[in-house]
Amino acid sequence: MLAGLETAVAFLIIFNVFPLLYSLGFSFTDFKASSNNPAKFVGFKNYIDLLADPVIWRTFSTTLWYVIV
Repeated sequence: MLAGLETAVAFLIIFNVFPLLYSLGFSFTDFKASSNNPAKFVGFKNYIDLLADPVIWRTFSTTLWYVIV
C-alpha cells in the first residue's frame, strides 16, 4: 500500500510541481521560444506590464462575473 502512495507522490511531483516551479521561474525572464537568445532575468517587469494592461482587468472582471453568476 505504501508503494502505491510513494508512486502517486512521485507522479505529482514530476508532472505537477516541477512544471509549476519551472514556469514560475520563466515568468521572471524575457524568454521567447521563437528566438535563439538566452533568457534574461527581468524580475517583476512581466507582472507589472500585465497589471498595467487594461484588457487584463476586463478579463478579470468577466471571469469574476461568471464565477459569481
